[in-house]
Amino acid sequence: MRCLARYPVIGEGKLFFIAIDNGNFIVAKNLFTLSEKWRVPKREWDYVSVGVMYNYYLLAHWNGKLFTAWSYLGGRISSHLSATGTVPWRVEFDDVIGTIPTVGDGIVVIGFLNKGKITALSADDGKIPWNFTTDSPVMSSPAYSSGCFYFGASNGVAYAVSSGGKELWHTKLGSIVTTSAAAF
Repeated sequence: MRCLARYPVIGEGKLFFIAIDNGNFIVAKNLFTLSEKWRVPKREWDYVSVGVMYNYYLLAHWNGKLFTAWSYLGGRISSHLSATGTVPWRVEFDDVIGTIPTVGDGIVVIGFLNKGKITALSADDGKIPWNFTTDSPVMSSPAYSSGCFYFGASNGVAYAVSSGGKELWHTKLGSIVTTSAAAF
């Protein structure tokens, strides 16, 4: 039986997903005909196989790129060209990824559990322009709208952070925030 990772992504007329079994792979299929466009086998994107389902593989799509994240004891974010699956960059982290990657203004943002922060990466080259510390685990995947990332943390605080990494506001909600924000 084939197991699919959480949260498949649609972009550029393709459906992107990760299948998890003995033949792990990332695949892109034509959204309308379901014909396979490309497949990247495990050896080309690598990961650590573990028996925990929390944040195995997470996907985001933006401007011709597919971003994959996996996490267990540490984490990795990789960029894939959505036309071919080729990997132009990948970044390793020594923290557990707690959120789905969110992309806006050419920035990929990801939240972390142990160090209580969100990190921004350039969608073009994976370089890190900024980190924003919450001092509390971030499990609420950021939402993006009009130059701002919105997310919550386990300390019960919701944040708005600009795409340049500056806090615009925060508000105490009074309870742990684990769901993703929605911005319209």
